[in-house]
Amino acid sequence: MTQPRENYLTYIYLSSSNPDMMKFQMVKGRASSCVMIAYYYLNPNRIDVYTNNGQTNVQAKNAFEENGVFKFRTDGGDYMPTCSDSHGSNFIDRDNRLLYVVIKGDQNIILKRAKVVMVSFGLPGMSEADFFGANIIENLAGKIWVVAHY
Repeated sequence: MTQPRENYLTYIYLSSSNPDMMKFQMVKGRASSCVMIAYYYLNPNRIDVYTNNGQTNVQAKNAFEENGVFKFRTDGGDYMPTCSDSHGSNFIDRDNRLLYVVIKGDQNIILKRAKVVMVSFGLPGMSEADFFGANIIENLAGKIWVVAHY
């Protein structure tokens, strides 16, 4: 919970591994109140944002789905949400491992750790079994941003 202050940004760092699920809500949030959190995630799993008590998934502004595969935009556009965006709008900053999320009014957001590992911008998210499967060399190379030559 956080006390509402207009256009307020707070950073949240946990001292151990991230939980599978976290819920955030403003204390005594009015309909016009807005805060933004920057949630640090340590693990390589994608963090999904849900509103409506976990019923609605809000896709990151810098992400899209193509043929059912979650991907990140690489065009360098400005996708950082602001308080003028809707509740739950979010942005994944993979370089700094921060998830920025807009919280409005007395509504909550739920962050859930997805069962997929985000490898690199060029590769889609995949399960741990797929990551360690037949293409492990390419996946490891993508994880550390090098081209796999063998």
